[in-house]
Amino acid sequence: MFSLAKPVSLIALTLLGFTLASCQANPTKLEEPEAKTQAKNTLSSLDENKGVIQGVVTYTENRFLLGNQTLLVMLEDVSRQDAPAELISQDKHEIKGQIPLTFAIHYDKRKLQIGHRYNLRAQILDTTTGAINWLSSQPYPYVPGLTQDINIKVHSFDSQVRKASQFQTFMCGKEKLTVLLIGKKIKLTFQGRQWILPQVQSASGAKYRTGSISFWMKGANAIFMETGKPAKRCALEQ
Repeated sequence: MFSLAKPVSLIALTLLGFTLASCQANPTKLEEPEAKTQAKNTLSSLDENKGVIQGVVTYTENRFLLGNQTLLVMLEDVSRQDAPAELISQDKHEIKGQIPLTFAIHYDKRKLQIGHRYNLRAQILDTTTGAINWLSSQPYPYVPGLTQDINIKVHSFDSQVRKASQFQTFMCGKEKLTVLLIGKKIKLTFQGRQWILPQVQSASGAKYRTGSISFWMKGANAIFMETGKPAKRCALEQ
């Protein structure tokens, strides 16, 4: 009489071996959902720790922003009266137009502590030299989650008084063009004619337009445009 116990045992062991080998060959399939969940939770946690402060910087002086200028807006911890303010974060970028200037300070919420006092401060710098041309003259308190409609006002400082005047002269080839700033408009004089041009939206620099006349300026460069005629490139008179 033959015994089936040994063949059956061999078959069972063989099947068990295949099962174990299959599990070892694909371990990640069991862990993949858990890994995705952990990654999702990590990203969510990082997003919760990110904050942003948005606002504008303006000034009331009837002046142009000329030359290459950089806007710097800082978020500082001013809790300690016996120590300098601690910088939390800042937004620093080159200015592409005229006021109002927008800013967005991205910061880590974990750096803000309950019971501490925070201020916003703004400066407009000469991009080349780093000299301060405009700065905020008063503190702008920032309370996380409460402060809204931020408008930081700056005033001219030192060399900016000379560089940002109400009256500017450009040379368009051999022809002189003058610009007088009147609020958000300019009085433009060129080729024996005069126009009052209101400011219009521009992706870069400052643009003014009325009827067939347009005038665009950025830093020391400008372009005078008249419908039906070639544009004239101009440079600030030194």
